[in-house]
Amino acid sequence: MAEETKALLKAEDSNFAVRFTESVTARVAKTNEGLARLTDRQLQLIHGYFIGIDRTLKAVEQKRVKDNKNNKDHQYDNNLPYRWSSVDMDALAWDAYHHARSGLDMLEPNHLHPIPFKDNNRNCYTMNLMIGYSGHEYLAKNYAIDPPVSVTYELVYENDTFKALKKSSTTPYDTYVFEVGSPFDRGKCLGGFGYIEFDDPRKNKLIILTLPEIEKRKPEKASAKFWGSWTDEMRLKTLVRHVCKPKFIPRDPAKLDESYEYVERRASDYAVLEAQAEIDGNANTEPIDIEPVSLPEPEMTPASMQEVEEPEAVPEASPDIAPY
Repeated sequence: MAEETKALLKAEDSNFAVRFTESVTARVAKTNEGLARLTDRQLQLIHGYFIGIDRTLKAVEQKRVKDNKNNKDHQYDNNLPYRWSSVDMDALAWDAYHHARSGLDMLEPNHLHPIPFKDNNRNCYTMNLMIGYSGHEYLAKNYAIDPPVSVTYELVYENDTFKALKKSSTTPYDTYVFEVGSPFDRGKCLGGFGYIEFDDPRKNKLIILTLPEIEKRKPEKASAKFWGSWTDEMRLKTLVRHVCKPKFIPRDPAKLDESYEYVERRASDYAVLEAQAEIDGNANTEPIDIEPVSLPEPEMTPASMQEVEEPEAVPEASPDIAPY
């Protein structure tokens, strides 16, 4: 964990973080006492989850109060406060346990982002621990049979120079030529590529996605807000996820455990949840009960959760952790 992360942990009220960590381990053990014990490193990661989630709850509570007061852009008043007592803690405990065992760090840039979704059926919030693009790369490398030494991702535009050199009788391994001749006028996006480098360059892989191939991987009910306003960022995220798939960076069966399988399954669950929650109100479908919090898309959030500004005149979320 980075030194600034350690300093942040010391600066926060560690009592609440410790109680959150104890709650996670107690809830998991209550359901299945045979699970592996968490290491000190993994417990420290869960401390970081508390900080990230706590700050997110405070930030979105500030926004909830403001939106309900103005009620201009909202179609409903959300009367459920964003506080720990409103969170589905049983689900969060399992998520925190397995994500920590997988090594994902919420206080590292683009590893893991807490996104609360409202479940109207149960009148609570489900805390989505969404994996960022750095998190996908971390998992790919951590569980790989042959971990790559470097992975490069680039979008290619019409004014760039890109030449793919695939392995052949005259080229000993995959490589490429890429030049950005007009950095301030790159033109339209044509697609993207990922380049996976290994200690043995003969294993290097060049993966290319055309723009239509990127677009077809866009969720069927993708958010117009993000794919419209953050188009290139969403394309890059799609590229990263594709390049980090097991077919390009094979996983080691000996390393795969229940936590890896759990995290991958939850990532798929979250993708479905996110797509469902973003259905437009006038779409040709029945209304759904899960509504998303209006947060910036997680890949475009600040580098780490410590950069989230503290809200003003909003009750602290931390003390609600007491009922554990």
